[in-house]
Amino acid sequence: MAINILTEPTDPPIAGDFTLDQAIQHAAETPQLSILTTWESTGAAPAAKQGAFIRHAGNTFQVQASDEAISGSVTAGLNYVIATESAGVITLAWATTLAGYSYNPAYAGIYDSSGNQALRDLCYLDGSDYLRGMSFGEDFNTVYLADGSIVLNGGITMAGVILPSTKGSVASFSLGVNATRVFARGIWLVTKNSSGYYQSGIGGGDTAFQSCTLFSDGTVVFQNKSTFTQTYYYRQIG
Repeated sequence: MAINILTEPTDPPIAGDFTLDQAIQHAAETPQLSILTTWESTGAAPAAKQGAFIRHAGNTFQVQASDEAISGSVTAGLNYVIATESAGVITLAWATTLAGYSYNPAYAGIYDSSGNQALRDLCYLDGSDYLRGMSFGEDFNTVYLADGSIVLNGGITMAGVILPSTKGSVASFSLGVNATRVFARGIWLVTKNSSGYYQSGIGGGDTAFQSCTLFSDGTVVFQNKSTFTQTYYYRQIG
């Protein structure tokens, strides 16, 4: 198993190698949403899918014989895919930070000083849910997740994503001061009532919030503005 370079000609077509010529043309013409297996959320980390093309440092590579495992472990939160080339072969690894990476206009991608590339594909681990996603923007400041959530990283520390659930079932999460949760598409009741039903607010300050209804298009961020950690209960009602 390998992710191998497709050596490009200086004067196409490649004499005597029509298979390679067609592969490079196919890579240029084929729309590709993601290189990762299974775009939907699952209970396992994704791999690079067989047949996917990767553009790296001006060359085209392809995941050829089978799905290619991404080395390392996926941890809670955002996990980026890093591509490293050696002797015409790419290896992929998970990383939790893009420190040292910046936009390289020559290759139209995010690279570090050693020539490693951070691909736009990523995985967000929320509990036992592995959400595929894509990064956008020259500094990857916008993340689109497979459940429809769009997360703007600038100024927001994302503590997790509330995923679509069985309507009516009650679950909970704990948030520290100013911590956030992103709600997937749907209508949600969020309350401090452990029964998961509406409760009227009494008083002010930290006791003022008791219940609210969120109509989320996948971009709604719920933030704990209390002065201490709070437990919130939620259920999807639409």
